[in-house]
Amino acid sequence: MCGRYSLDADVFAILKHYKMQMEDLEYDGRDEIFPMNKSPVLDMDRKLRFMDWGFLTTFSKRPLINARGETVSEKITFKKPFMTSRCIIPATSFYEWETIDGKKVRNRIKPSGLDLFSMAGIYKTMNIDGVLVYQYSIITTESNDQMAYIHDRMPVILSAKDENMYLDKGASVQELEKFLKPYEGELLITQD
Repeated sequence: MCGRYSLDADVFAILKHYKMQMEDLEYDGRDEIFPMNKSPVLDMDRKLRFMDWGFLTTFSKRPLINARGETVSEKITFKKPFMTSRCIIPATSFYEWETIDGKKVRNRIKPSGLDLFSMAGIYKTMNIDGVLVYQYSIITTESNDQMAYIHDRMPVILSAKDENMYLDKGASVQELEKFLKPYEGELLITQD
């Protein structure tokens, strides 16, 4: 599960990382992004747009902030967005909590050596009171060995070489499912 993450980079760093042209966006970075916060997300047209974190549905009181990689191509809520509306969620870290001596301790986790990285996601649009609203969900997978003692799930972290293929409109389910695996690189884990 990924219940909080950070993107404490400004819009210029984000645009540079994704090799994008200047866009009329204002973003100064946030140390902690919560469900239903607006955050910059790269859509399948490789446009950076602000979206709300979490799918609103009629069957859940809480927004669906995560989609399991193992079932994202099968579940009715996520199947169509996975095939037609994938996105990249820029991040500088994500958070997971563990209990140490009866106290909840927050761990900041990020790929070692990367100031900015990409989490795999899906998005959808909803018409809310006549306004088109974009919503996204982070795809998760089982934790890698380094993180398993903290939590059994982690976000799917895409390598820089896989970002374009993940957003490729012609990619098949079989090609896409190859990306939905635990992170293979080293993680930097620090307690806040």
